[in-house]
Amino acid sequence: MQQPLTLATEGFDDEAVARKICATLGISVAHSYPARGKTKLDPKIRAYNQAAAFVPWLVLRDLDADAPCRAIPQQNHPGFNGAT
Repeated sequence: MQQPLTLATEGFDDEAVARKICATLGISVAHSYPARGKTKLDPKIRAYNQAAAFVPWLVLRDLDADAPCRAIPQQNHPGFNGAT
């Protein structure tokens, strides 16, 4: 059985999308942290990456044409997958 993951999203709409993706894939969600905006989410991403050493995380942030699409640096923990 797969370990439940923790979500971090830009807002409540993104949380609903992430929960639907997880439900479709049969992945349970242990906790969810909607940040209420990218300016509140972005500073926390490093800490979420560190927390992924212990539990899997999914961080969902939309681009809104304000940033190029890029992968998170390679020092990620195995339980942390992210691209913005």
